[in-house]
Amino acid sequence: MQNSPEAEMTEATFSERPSEVNYAALLGKPVLTPGESPPASRNVRGAKVDFGAQRIVSLLVGDRKRPRWELPPSDVQTIEQKGVTVAGEASLRPLTHGGGRLVFAGQGGLIGAQLVGPRGDPIGTIVSFVFQLMDGAISRYEVSRGFLRDLLHGRRVLSSEEVARASMGELVVEE
Repeated sequence: MQNSPEAEMTEATFSERPSEVNYAALLGKPVLTPGESPPASRNVRGAKVDFGAQRIVSLLVGDRKRPRWELPPSDVQTIEQKGVTVAGEASLRPLTHGGGRLVFAGQGGLIGAQLVGPRGDPIGTIVSFVFQLMDGAISRYEVSRGFLRDLLHGRRVLSSEEVARASMGELVVEE
């Protein structure tokens, strides 16, 4: 694990398509089609995650609190303050089961997962992660090791290559 420059994992606003994005910064953002105004009541509500491959299969998009659609990460065009723009309505596919675990905002999954060593010793808690828009691959995790330690030393960044096993609520690092 390495110390991270503070700006590396913080929310950013992009006017063009970034190659990777912070998952926590997407949660709750409106999902828009080109020229849509005012925005429809569709927001990013979570993700379909393939834990074994450490990959976001699709973003879950819903109206109010119920997800209804899947959005492949590769269909995201821009990420701006006003929301996430997709190519068109065809990018929003009806939600299906299978192909990954459904993880909703505020429901554990990866954010809030415990990071443990190979013998089960606690290391910290995942507070965010960055993934590639092209294929959904998670590239790194932001780890909190407690308020005081974060304040004094900063949060840690863990490369996905350092993770031996990922599951709902727990990531295990290699020796």
